[in-house]
Amino acid sequence: MSCGRYWADSGDFRLIGGLPCRMSTPQRRDVGHGLIDDHRTVAWENRGMAGDVAGEFLCSICGERHALSLSYSVKAPKPAGEVSAAEQAARVEMTKDQCVIDGSKFYLRGRIPIPVHGLEEPFIWGVWAEVSPKTYLRADAMWKVEGRENEPVFTGYLATEMPVYGNTIDLEVDVQTQRVGRRPHFFVQDPLHPIAVEQREGISLGRVQEIAEMVLHPGRP
Repeated sequence: MSCGRYWADSGDFRLIGGLPCRMSTPQRRDVGHGLIDDHRTVAWENRGMAGDVAGEFLCSICGERHALSLSYSVKAPKPAGEVSAAEQAARVEMTKDQCVIDGSKFYLRGRIPIPVHGLEEPFIWGVWAEVSPKTYLRADAMWKVEGRENEPVFTGYLATEMPVYGNTIDLEVDVQTQRVGRRPHFFVQDPLHPIAVEQREGISLGRVQEIAEMVLHPGRP
């Protein structure tokens, strides 16, 4: 599990005080509230923005009509949601894009883009990845620097469960920094993994509907 990961660049590194000084007042947030259901899994959400919807579809599971979402995301990495409510304030510091647990585990929020056949905009999974301390601090230092999209690709490990694809925790990804104001893009390194195949070959709107049904009705065949 990522909680025991050793980073070659970490040494005895520990970030005292949590998030870097770029945030004058780190935002402590009870990431467990509203995110963790009875099965201790992070709930996916869709903001319903116009650009994130490709019409409607008739659900084959419940028989109702739903918006065909092109984007699903989670608010926190899985390890943050596993911290008890009583310990949240002391152990977890996070913003909508960054998370630090125990001052020694570092996470960035990013996007897994998947091309959709016939559409200009990709399907997006909004997920989190654990990164090394050195990488985290570099990403933070470049947060508002123009031209940061030219930063070298770095390695991360998914910290979000994606049941649509089986077990995705600790799945290795390439992290590509985007221009200021945009979250990084994650690309699965294993070329045979289903996510990597979809990122490379794209998916149909039928697959988008299939994903929607699995997200809306988790645990159903």
